Amino acid sequence: LAQPNADYVAVLTAPDSAAKLTALTRIDGQMLWLRWQATAPRAGYSLQLWALSKRDAQVRSVAIISAAGVASLALDSATSRLIQDAAELLLTEEEIGGSALDEPSEMIIARGVCVLLRSG
Repeated sequence: LAQPNADYVAVLTAPDSAAKLTALTRIDGQMLWLRWQATAPRAGYSLQLWALSKRDAQVRSVAIISAAGVASLALDSATSRLIQDAAELLLTEEEIGGSALDEPSEMIIARGVCVLLRSG
């Protein structure tokens, strides 16, 4: 299995510092690759991935994930820009279908700084 050639990476860790999710993407790509480490929502819940903007400190939804183990997510250009502008990514547990308020719940599973590995 070939490894993705990534420009951005975020390793999301739990409060106890255990890695839960690694997210990778390319500047010019429309795909977010996900590598999970023992993370699953409770029955009746979904996982939701969020981006915290560097520019305006607003948190915006990237994706709702019904089950851990999803290996990749297709990104539209707006969502790709969200990740490129992200200071960090957050993973929360939300009711099925995602946050009704369009903001993260207090059930933060993990969070991690989004790092630009290289440009262009």
